[in-house]
Amino acid sequence: EEVLISIPTGACGNIASGILAQKMGLPIKFIAGVNHNDIVHQCISTGCLDQPDDVVMSHASAMDVQIPYNMERVVSFITDDASVVAQQFGQWYSTGKMDLTPSQLMRVQERVWSTSIPQDDILETMREVVAEYSYNVCPHTAVGVRAARKFCQSPDAHRQLLPDGTSLSSTPIVCYATATLAKFKEVADQAGIAAPCLPSIEALYTLPEKARLLRKGDDWQAIVRQRIEEISALRKCRCLPD
Repeated sequence: EEVLISIPTGACGNIASGILAQKMGLPIKFIAGVNHNDIVHQCISTGCLDQPDDVVMSHASAMDVQIPYNMERVVSFITDDASVVAQQFGQWYSTGKMDLTPSQLMRVQERVWSTSIPQDDILETMREVVAEYSYNVCPHTAVGVRAARKFCQSPDAHRQLLPDGTSLSSTPIVCYATATLAKFKEVADQAGIAAPCLPSIEALYTLPEKARLLRKGDDWQAIVRQRIEEISALRKCRCLPD
């Protein structure tokens, strides 16, 4: 029995791993829900990967991605043509623009349907799930739920993913849940719902904030690598970082 998986999508890592599972025989296809940073939706729906200049903050902040680095893997896994895909994405990394071929786009759309969820719809979905199921979802999970509902309401989407003669009512849809709403009190307040209180998360707000400013032009990779090595060394000697 085929199952549709609705995934809150940022850099496409879950979809890429899901495609591998599909190639191994798991009967699944995917609904990719993105927020208003919608480069993934544009690519899956039109075949055009045109990198915007800015990332716009959203309620689903972990999905505020405009460089979906796993998209190359998704296309490569689906088309089984790694060398061509590597060349295409090499162009994208250097210019910020590329287009899938019609054949590539068709094969991607046979496996993945996508949609973009606006800010207000995220909050509305959070309220709806509480009202209907007495269950709190985080804003990222709300994107997946809303995307699944949009799919159910779209005959064109059904034709894209469901084989001829397959009934939507007989096709299970699973929505990925990504985090507890306790991590997103500000968004919960905007939605008008109460976030749960978890002591382990509340304790984080009592800790001092630590940050390292990375400026444009700095070697960010070297800075991050050095910090990882410092923390690893401290852990080995069971010392606590400053």
